[in-house]
Amino acid sequence: QTPCSGGRGEFYKNKYGGGAGRGGNKGGAARGGGSYQSRPASTGGSYADLQRLLQGIDGRQYPAYHSLETVTGKGWFHSNMGFTLMFGRTQSDP
Repeated sequence: QTPCSGGRGEFYKNKYGGGAGRGGNKGGAARGGGSYQSRPASTGGSYADLQRLLQGIDGRQYPAYHSLETVTGKGWFHSNMGFTLMFGRTQSDP
């Protein structure tokens, strides 16, 4: 018996190019549409800076959360509590 052609899988394969596998990328567009652009990572800052940034991106689309990413060894520090929060990579879609 031959499997049915078409269906949801075929729809998404045609829509997004498919075949690259999970996390793969065949061509220039990043998974989920649009083109990938390299973003400079943040050097972080104080806990108050992080709070302001989070309030600024609240309600925006997921790619805005890339502004939380920090360079290696840097991050958002809380001097009273004695910790530094670092984001190496943030997800751009749910």
